[in-house]
Amino acid sequence: MKYLYWGGKYILKPAILNNGSALMQTEVLLVTISQNNYAAISFLEEKIECSGFLSLNYPSYSERIPFVSPAAHFRHLFYFPLVFAFHLFKTPKYTWRFFDLILYSCGLVPTYKRILRKINPRVVVFSNDHSIHCRAFHKAADQLGLKTVYLQHAQVIPEFPPLDFDLSLLEGQKTLDQYEKAGPISGTVKLIGMPKFDPYASKEQKITKITKVGICLSKQDDLDFVESTLDRLVTTFPEIKFIVRLHPRDTRKFEKPDLVTNADPSLSIFEFLSDVHFLIAGNSSVHLEAALLGISSVYFEFIDDGNVTDSYGYVQDGLIDSVETYEELELFLRRMIDKPQNNRYDLINYYNSAYRTAYFGNSAELAASFIKDQLMSSES
Repeated sequence: MKYLYWGGKYILKPAILNNGSALMQTEVLLVTISQNNYAAISFLEEKIECSGFLSLNYPSYSERIPFVSPAAHFRHLFYFPLVFAFHLFKTPKYTWRFFDLILYSCGLVPTYKRILRKINPRVVVFSNDHSIHCRAFHKAADQLGLKTVYLQHAQVIPEFPPLDFDLSLLEGQKTLDQYEKAGPISGTVKLIGMPKFDPYASKEQKITKITKVGICLSKQDDLDFVESTLDRLVTTFPEIKFIVRLHPRDTRKFEKPDLVTNADPSLSIFEFLSDVHFLIAGNSSVHLEAALLGISSVYFEFIDDGNVTDSYGYVQDGLIDSVETYEELELFLRRMIDKPQNNRYDLINYYNSAYRTAYFGNSAELAASFIKDQLMSSES
C-alpha cells in the first residue's frame, strides 16, 4: 500500500514543475529539451516581452525554467497495450525494435494538450523538430489550432521530418534544399541566417599564418586513433600549438601528449574557434562555424577506416576539403601553414543567407520580428 500511495502521489503531481504558474500569462511559448535548444532561442525571451520557456524534460542547465513532470503522461499508459498491438499489426519488425520509444511516447500528445490548454499561448516556438517530445508537443499545438514556429538550431540532413510549421526560420538555402529532400513543405519559410552567430559577425579573422590548430572531436571518434594522430602531429609540427575540444557530452578520457592542451569547456564553440587559426574535425557542423569566422578547416575523421561520412555535405559542396589518412593530413597542413585564408564566400552564403549582407549580425532581430508577426496574425 505504501508503494501505491507514493506512486499515485508522484503521478498526480502538477504537470508543470518549478513555478509553472509563471507561464500563465505567456503568449509566445518557447519550447526546449536541451541546453543547445535553449541557447538557440534564448534571445527571444528578451526581444519578445510576453514570451517564456517551458522545458519538456528536466533542465539541468537552468534552475529557473519550468518543466514538464516526468510522470505527467503516466496516467495514459493504460492505453499502451492497444497502442502496442496496433503498431505490432502494422509494422511488427520496427515495433519490437522501438519498443522503448513507443512506451515512452504513449500519452504524450494528450498530456501536452492538457498543458497547452492550461498555459493558453498563442504561438509555440520550437528549435527541435525531430525528437519524440517536440514532435508530440507540435502535434498537440496543431490540434489546438495554435500557431507554430520552428527556428533552426543545428545543421539538417534529409532524414529529418518534413517541415510542417506555420513559420520556419532557416539559416540558408542549403537547409531549405535538405528539407525539400525530406518531403513536402507546409507553411511559410524565411531564410534569416544564424541568430546565435550575431555577436561574432564582426569578428571574422584575417589569418596569414597558422600557429594554433584546433581539433574538435566527436563521441564517435576512436580515442586510440586520436592519441596516435596527436603524437605524430606534435612531432611533425613542433612550432604549432594544438588545442583539443571534446564534444560537450563526451566524458571519455584519453592520453594526450604534453604539448597538446585541452580547450576550456566553459567556452562556446565560437569563442573556442576565435582563438585558433585552423581547424581539424570530422563529421561535424563546426566546419561551417569556422568558415563564418574566416577560419579554414579540413575534414578528417579520427577513425581508422578511411571513410568520409560528410553528413552535412560540406565536402560535396566544396565548402571544405577532406583527407583520409594521416599522411594526407600532414601534407595538407604543410600547404596551409602560410596560406590559411578561407575565401569561399559564395558557398558560405549558401549555408547562411545573412553572410556578408546588410542584415549580417541581425538575424535575431529578424527572427523576433517574424514571430511577432505570427503573434499579431493569431489575433485576427
